[in-house]
Amino acid sequence: MNRAQRRAQERARRKLKPGAVCSPFRRATDDRVRRTAQVSTPPAGLRDVFENSALLVFLCDRPGGLVLLMIQRKDGGAGLSWDDLQWVKGALGFEEQEAIELYPPASRLVNDANMRHLWLLPPGQVVPFGLDPSRAARGLPVHLEPAT
Repeated sequence: MNRAQRRAQERARRKLKPGAVCSPFRRATDDRVRRTAQVSTPPAGLRDVFENSALLVFLCDRPGGLVLLMIQRKDGGAGLSWDDLQWVKGALGFEEQEAIELYPPASRLVNDANMRHLWLLPPGQVVPFGLDPSRAARGLPVHLEPAT
């Protein structure tokens, strides 16, 4: 087997089983978190930890009413889609809250684990930009313009 074949085999092995991301969440036990988490110390503001068959999610309270969801695959692999993250947000009870995934400048980059971070805004708060599908239904442009 050549290198390309080995890499393809490894990628296939790391793919999640269909529906694994969408299996029900339950509260994680401490022993399980220690065995599967890629973090060595609990994150600041840790309120709870949830798991399903494929994912581990740390729920943390942050200043300003923000909530941070730290989401990682249990197998350490990458490959969580936008739909996966949206489903996780809703499955944990935040379906009507806006969330942001931040891509910082290189000087602020922290990339210690294969983990995604969703920053949830307080209920009712929205970012002043984005897409608004209800505008399309009224024949208006879907892009919201930032306030000047």
